[in-house]
Amino acid sequence: MMQPQRPTSLLLNGRMDWRTRHARNVAVGANIRLAADPKGPLALASADGSLGGVVLPRGFAIDDEGRLYLLKLGRPWATDSHRSTWVKRFNPKTRKFAPLPTVADKVGPDARQVRLAANLAVARRNLYIADYGNRRVQVFDTETLMLRHIWPSPDKQRVWRPIDVATRGDAAYILDGGQGRVYKHRIGDDDLSLVVAALPVQGRWTRVAVDLAGRIHLLDLPKPGKGASPQPRIAVFDQQGQFIEFNTDANQFRARFEAPPIRLFRQDGTQLFCMPGSLARDCGRQLPASPPAPEMPLGLCAGAASDGLIFDRQGESATVNWDASAGEKLYATEGVWISQKLDSKISRCQWHRIELELGELPPGARIEVSTFAFEPSNLSDPEPDPREISENLWATSLAVTGSSQPANISATASSEESVVHSREGQYLWLRIKLSGDGYGSPAVNSIRLRFPRESYLNYLPAIYSADDESKRFLERFLGIVQTEWDELDRRIEEIEVLFDPKAVPGGAFLDYLANWLALPLEGNWDADQRRRLLKAAPKLYQQRGTLEGLRGYLQIYLQNMTGLSVEEQREYPQIVEGFRERQRFMLSVDNAAALGQGAPLWSQSVVGRLQLGVFAREGEVRLVSTGDPERDSFHEFAHRFRVFVPAAWVRTDTDEQMLRRAIEAEKPAHTSYDLCLIEPGFRVGLQSTVGIDAIVGAHATTRLGCTRRGDEGENRQPEHRLGFDTFLGGLPADQRAFQLDPDVQIGVDAILN
Repeated sequence: MMQPQRPTSLLLNGRMDWRTRHARNVAVGANIRLAADPKGPLALASADGSLGGVVLPRGFAIDDEGRLYLLKLGRPWATDSHRSTWVKRFNPKTRKFAPLPTVADKVGPDARQVRLAANLAVARRNLYIADYGNRRVQVFDTETLMLRHIWPSPDKQRVWRPIDVATRGDAAYILDGGQGRVYKHRIGDDDLSLVVAALPVQGRWTRVAVDLAGRIHLLDLPKPGKGASPQPRIAVFDQQGQFIEFNTDANQFRARFEAPPIRLFRQDGTQLFCMPGSLARDCGRQLPASPPAPEMPLGLCAGAASDGLIFDRQGESATVNWDASAGEKLYATEGVWISQKLDSKISRCQWHRIELELGELPPGARIEVSTFAFEPSNLSDPEPDPREISENLWATSLAVTGSSQPANISATASSEESVVHSREGQYLWLRIKLSGDGYGSPAVNSIRLRFPRESYLNYLPAIYSADDESKRFLERFLGIVQTEWDELDRRIEEIEVLFDPKAVPGGAFLDYLANWLALPLEGNWDADQRRRLLKAAPKLYQQRGTLEGLRGYLQIYLQNMTGLSVEEQREYPQIVEGFRERQRFMLSVDNAAALGQGAPLWSQSVVGRLQLGVFAREGEVRLVSTGDPERDSFHEFAHRFRVFVPAAWVRTDTDEQMLRRAIEAEKPAHTSYDLCLIEPGFRVGLQSTVGIDAIVGAHATTRLGCTRRGDEGENRQPEHRLGFDTFLGGLPADQRAFQLDPDVQIGVDAILN
């Protein structure tokens, strides 16, 4: 006799495949949400050229110093006599944009001039300008404004049309819109190398972007003609130029890029943007921790406490009417998604339950889930098209609506579930209807379908199942209790995952497991950062109290702070125990000298013991009445160690305090320590231990007038001081150039290189 099939489930999500049959006005990627409005700022072909808010708008660039550049884009319909062009850079001292002299400031064919500026990008000290009109790319030095390169065409047999340029790390990627090719320039090289040579379908290629993993994304805009793409799409290539996939919605690849700190907003026909306060500082400029959301492009400048600035697209100061309308719609207002035919492999299967994990659910947004079950009477029965199924045959199982809250409040992620109301059938189609006001979108992160239904009705006498209508009523009624008991059974069966650091869900369960192991976790860490330390805890606990145990513990902290893996941290952090440091006495040159007659390499200030005639400096002396003065040096450093960490990894006081908490938690109780944050340099007697605190790096960029922001750690070395971290030297003979821009003020933003 065939045994009944045990309950099982089907999981649909971005990782396991959504099994999509039909989607209208819906974006399917990491989740299911309403598609971007085709004319709105989140569409692939958005007017600002940001690929739907994935990258900076066309004509914007940010260099490694956190300075924002603006380029006036060319107009193809204008004649040379009616064109104007410029490149502007933000000056944090004046808090205004100023033109860069002699950099694309005139229209024409000569060097340093442009005819039709398409875009700009910055990599290290290289400013790239794609000049579509002159069929060339020019590269300028961002500091000296020297012209480094001019590339009329990398292939003498082809006339190229450089329509866009993007950068990632120390390389630039140039898109030839005419041939559909991508060329790469690595800083330090004189020539370009071909990366993408053969596109899968010839199209109208207008935009290039490179994600965090080095994948190349090209925008293909539709154009009339046979074989053209019906809608804008993104072609994705790997680092070697091999085609990977097509995407038709920015939501499908948005997570591959860092969120841009600048978004354009149109009000009264004028394009505006917010310069975040973190990019407007004199010193210590950095990208904002929370970039502006698509729903609030100027959000970083909103509120009285904001220190951001509002500018128009020309770089001129502007004001915003905060009481005006919300602007262009971001999403479609309604959409439908239908799954493929889901097969239970059970004849006349009664599907049991639908479980939804929801993402955003803005106020007024709605998610409706319906099902249709189908049982073929014989093999010749045609399969129905789910798009043609009558509305009254769809059984609505679940409907969720966002709560009526203020427009800027959205419900957090939640879970919903419901019994499947469709009748028996081996096959099932799932339909999701989404709706919203166009300024926000509901999202479904995952769907789980459980089957077959094991009803408690099977344990009752047959009389309760004789009538079909009564049977269905009792199944649903008993299902209320059954659902709760099934959930308890499932938790008992899966309880082992709560004790596995790799499988425990983030949130309360992960924190409970850490508390159970007496492992303190930082409150501002996310689930992945907490899990990383939790997974390493068993090995670290075996080494607790040892140098390797402390070093391994700090490596996890530094990985969470910097994103650098343990392998990428190489030999850091370095921990040097006091008794292993260099001897503090040395023998005299005279070999006949007695031991102890050598010159001391330490002073009395190490301990600060009061000794009249030896050490009695007011303000430095300490009253120490125990121990032997002759052995102070050994006692002072016997149970002391120093931790050396690159200062670039510990940028703020919060980071330093976090690192100190880690050391305090893991060091032996009787020891004391010094945290040494080291900068790239080599200073005799101060920072000169090869392999520990001597770091080889690029020379520092010094601004003499810069002061600290106030959030750096107290252990950080002083910066921007003559004689401490300044580098006085010259450029090679062929690069020597010195000039003062009108907005430069000596002592504030003058750079010594």
